[in-house]
Amino acid sequence: MIYEGRPLPLGTLGFRGSVRPIDNSYRVEDVDIQSGSLGPLTGELVFHGGSLSGRLDGANLPADNLVALARALGGREWDGWSPAGAVDLAARLEPAAAAPGSGLRPRSDKSGSPRPPAM
Repeated sequence: MIYEGRPLPLGTLGFRGSVRPIDNSYRVEDVDIQSGSLGPLTGELVFHGGSLSGRLDGANLPADNLVALARALGGREWDGWSPAGAVDLAARLEPAAAAPGSGLRPRSDKSGSPRPPAM
């Protein structure tokens, strides 16, 4: 998978969900994503007017692989920060408000790991 020209380190991906149209949008419920590098993520997504929003949840995800994904999404290195262990994740996806070159602004609501350095 490619994001803004950068490959995302997700490994082999599997995706399942139930799609239904609502007005001028599509809601994907019962999302089940299987990532070769992260493990399972579940949640729901809404596609509306070229934007994506929703939530994704995962339990016991490898912290080092989450950091590799964050690095790829942000396009920056996080020197001197190398987490170990596992993380429970509850992420909200929201359309980016006037952020140049970005269609999403990921927000983590819960994490069992220290915060990364400021970007």
